[in-house]
Amino acid sequence: MAVKPKYKNGEIYWEKLRLSMDPLLPVVLVVMTWLLSERYYPEILYLESSLEYWLLGGITALCITFSIIIHEIGHGLAAKSMKIPIRRIHLYLFGGMAELQHRPSKPLHEAWVAIAGPLASLALAAISWGIYALVLSDNQLPYFLFKFLALINLLISLFNLIPIFPLDGGRIARSVLWLIKGSYIRASQLTFQMGSVMIAFLFLGALADYFFLESRYTLIAGILALYMFYTYYSGRGELTYTPHMAELMKPFGNEYTTADVIESVIEERDYVAPFCIFPVLEKNNVDSVIDGTSVEHILNKAEFSNFVRDIQAGDYIDTKELKSFRPGAVFNADYVPVLENKKFYGMANAKEFSFWLYEHYIAGFELHLSTETEQTRQDKGYL
Repeated sequence: MAVKPKYKNGEIYWEKLRLSMDPLLPVVLVVMTWLLSERYYPEILYLESSLEYWLLGGITALCITFSIIIHEIGHGLAAKSMKIPIRRIHLYLFGGMAELQHRPSKPLHEAWVAIAGPLASLALAAISWGIYALVLSDNQLPYFLFKFLALINLLISLFNLIPIFPLDGGRIARSVLWLIKGSYIRASQLTFQMGSVMIAFLFLGALADYFFLESRYTLIAGILALYMFYTYYSGRGELTYTPHMAELMKPFGNEYTTADVIESVIEERDYVAPFCIFPVLEKNNVDSVIDGTSVEHILNKAEFSNFVRDIQAGDYIDTKELKSFRPGAVFNADYVPVLENKKFYGMANAKEFSFWLYEHYIAGFELHLSTETEQTRQDKGYL
């Protein structure tokens, strides 16, 4: 039985795929159809009516969009093989992005996720080439469609391999630097600096072409330099992002009870609760927890004691306990309590928090969660 899509808040949902798009994307598709039907196809083949040109242009525009989706699915499948869930695939005006639930925890994982998109585009280019070169002939209309798709998918693959973040090539470059330097934070800083140098060279090249070379590619070089600057500028936030630990969790004070924590999480995002492990706060130190899958029974006034169990490895992150957040640590839920010397400070995404905590650890940053949490609660209006 086919899975029916659901439309909500401008996004399309499937059981295993969430797809969203920029509201102006249909306008871009219309413009693309016009360019193909009025400019590209009339120069390479003869058709009897403008309707045929527009039909061929429209089909080609849709196929380009499909190619972008396949490119992003390539990223998604690679992420899935690394056990990284996909939040959604989002289509922008001139591209797309597969949003992951949490970042890859190892350099080789990031490299594999990044290169999988260009490989998917390259595979589409090869398939399209095989169809038009080996199956069709130039007196058949689909020949020109697949010939164009072979070229455009090859260009998508090559363009995304340019080593400027957040393009796939930039992510691959960061993964290599991450592997060499051993630090994600340091690798991101170097990738940012490398991108700045490359953008400067692109602008210098465009200016040199305009003033000295005067080639027919001057306009293209200028547009490419501007677009790459925009792309680089829009992705700079991820490269320069180094959060305080307290920013990555929902903080709680000493006055909170177990029930308060559960109700607060449900009130903010009720769908998250089953994927949580909640601390039992009846003692100063957290040595017992409740699985989020039991929350429904607890809300129905069942006794807490029926669902309490002893805390174990994978139930928590303790900022003073390296083994609780070291690379490769396995967690028993997506969201777990954050502790400092077994004292409870908040709830956080386990993999995201542990990733940044380890990065701070190897960078030698001093961590004082109690002070950071109090400041964060003040900034967010909790105090």
